[in-house]
Amino acid sequence: MAFDKRKSLQNALTFTQQGKWDRAIAEYQAILKADPRDLTVCNNLGDLYARAGKVADAIEQYVKLGELYRADGLSVKAIAVYKKIAKLDPPTSRPIKRAPISTGSRASSARPRSR
Repeated sequence: MAFDKRKSLQNALTFTQQGKWDRAIAEYQAILKADPRDLTVCNNLGDLYARAGKVADAIEQYVKLGELYRADGLSVKAIAVYKKIAKLDPPTSRPIKRAPISTGSRASSARPRSR
């Protein structure tokens, strides 16, 4: 029998609404096993880990999500995910040792623009 992603997403949503974190987590894990690059599911799984008090798992999931965003060139979203990590565990937040993220903004230029 083929994996039914739509049904699994519906089940995950239902379990989340019912506060059944472990069952919702299991559904999202099954979805990611079938489609590991589903960015929305990666984010939802990290959020569920955080809600369930599984901070280490949440951080691990968010790091994976940040790497996927960066690989897709979505630097701003990667930065937002890294900020989630910092909020989850501020006293022991370790720096993410990855290549620098460039947003392409000129605002970081050291020289002011002349008019």
